[in-house]
Amino acid sequence: MQNNNAVSVITGSAAQVPKETAEALGIDILPLLIYVDGKEYHDGIDISPGELYQRMRLNQMEVKTAAPTVGQYYQAFKNSIEGGAKEILCVTLSSKLSADYSSVKKRSKFGKNGKP
Repeated sequence: MQNNNAVSVITGSAAQVPKETAEALGIDILPLLIYVDGKEYHDGIDISPGELYQRMRLNQMEVKTAAPTVGQYYQAFKNSIEGGAKEILCVTLSSKLSADYSSVKKRSKFGKNGKP
């Protein structure tokens, strides 16, 4: 993605930034993984929050979530840098709520070339 701003913004889908807003502001949103009865979905891509909530109300099912991976963050950061970003603002869930922050922290230890 070509970044006309000096700062690139990356966040997870838990931030609930509307798609139109993200597109208008150039915010890169990484989907959380959602597991419903063992089947994997990408938040906002394969299943919408409304659809998930409705399913949860109607059926008893096991629902688990997983943060975007270090690899997803690596690719998002790389795309931002290649798109011209001078700085990256990454907004995550609290480390007490999700592994999201941990994934970003691990990714941030790598240099622009992807090596520690």
